[in-house]
Amino acid sequence: MRQRWAMLRYRWRRVPTRTRMGALIAAVAIAGLTWQYYSVEDVAPNAEQQVAPGEIDHEGHDHGPEDGHAHGEYQPDPSELPPPPDFSPEAARVIAERFASNFASPNGNRDDWLARIAPDVMPELLDQYRLTDIRNVPQASVAKVDGPLAADPILPTFQVAYSDGSAVEITLEMAVDGWKISTVVPVQAQAPSPPAAPADPAQPPAAPAPSSETVAPTSAIPGAIPISLAAP
Repeated sequence: MRQRWAMLRYRWRRVPTRTRMGALIAAVAIAGLTWQYYSVEDVAPNAEQQVAPGEIDHEGHDHGPEDGHAHGEYQPDPSELPPPPDFSPEAARVIAERFASNFASPNGNRDDWLARIAPDVMPELLDQYRLTDIRNVPQASVAKVDGPLAADPILPTFQVAYSDGSAVEITLEMAVDGWKISTVVPVQAQAPSPPAAPADPAQPPAAPAPSSETVAPTSAIPGAIPISLAAP
């Protein structure tokens, strides 16, 4: 045995160095290919497993053939979706009243004023209010809200009267998340009719209007024709 091993070593040493390196590289490559072949055979059965019809693959979000959805499409829970916006006239009135109250109460704080009116107005109108000096905004309370005034339900309009005698007309439009105020225009407030003046007790009562009936003299003159006096 030792002689055979010594003979192999002797013959291996006589092989050129390049040939020995090539043989070594070839042996390593053959070993790598053999290992890769047997590794793929072990993984293939696991990859061929399929989801039974009607079952859900939670990792890939696959659905059965009868659910009507594409494979891999995520379907949110309906209970987690936000409610649809309310476009009723009552909801528009709530928005108008809230904006009217916040608009006329700057309280000397510009950032707080903008933060309170921002959720109820369109972005274009909010950009204009960002340039507004709150010293020009009157501090008042809402006295009355009339509306909706317009017949168009898509553009409800409300007229707001304030305690200082001023008034504005507010128009709302539909947005993605509900009613939003698009325009605010100052208007002339309707002045209340003055009360009737009380009667002066020192003033003598007015004389009654003369009657239109025929007035005959107390002592009739023979041969005279009675004259009918009409009221002026």
